[in-house]
Amino acid sequence: MANFSQIGTFGDVSAEQDDAVLSYFLKTEAVDRIASGDILLVLGRKGAGKTALTKYFSTSRGNNLSVSLSLRDYPWNLHAQRRNLGASDIESYVSSWRYLIAVKAASLLLTSGKAKNTTDSFKALNTFLIDNYGAAEPRLGDILRPAGLNLSKGSIAPSVMGNALGGIEFERKSGAVPAELDALTDTILDAVGWHSDCHGAVKEAKKTYSQSNGCYYCCPDCNTG
Repeated sequence: MANFSQIGTFGDVSAEQDDAVLSYFLKTEAVDRIASGDILLVLGRKGAGKTALTKYFSTSRGNNLSVSLSLRDYPWNLHAQRRNLGASDIESYVSSWRYLIAVKAASLLLTSGKAKNTTDSFKALNTFLIDNYGAAEPRLGDILRPAGLNLSKGSIAPSVMGNALGGIEFERKSGAVPAELDALTDTILDAVGWHSDCHGAVKEAKKTYSQSNGCYYCCPDCNTG
């Protein structure tokens, strides 16, 4: 066992500046509770370990993909204009945040090398991102920046009440995000394989693996024994 005189460093002054923080990261019960979904929000004073936890969960492991979103230098003034005026104050930004998260999820999957980019849905997602952002991996601060979103041939094809959308305008006279944005977000999430409940996920999984079943512990409603 090394004594104190043999220890070269205890890490940087702050975890934000310490690239080696995961080399001495101590996995505790808190990590397991976050991973299981029991904890969805982590709060703490400076030095409590929030950044270390972020770096730990930002590292993709196995078939799991993850990414941390830094809101430092985020264009809050621009985002303030992307609100749903038809919703309550507490829900007025739900649509814009859902869209932002959906785009980042699609981008992560497309650039990870783990996605089956040959499928029509992933080709359409890639076309959508390149048409509107110039790359499959747009910067976080640029996702809500376009005045409008183009939906060209070969791109994803959201619809409202059976009517296909040709594009979506962000900057309208009313200043509100259009209701069509939710339809676009749902189309993106469908393409990346997100499901609002276990029933939809199991149904989709059975198309490839006929023996798919819901987890006995975490998805008992979809477990058939």
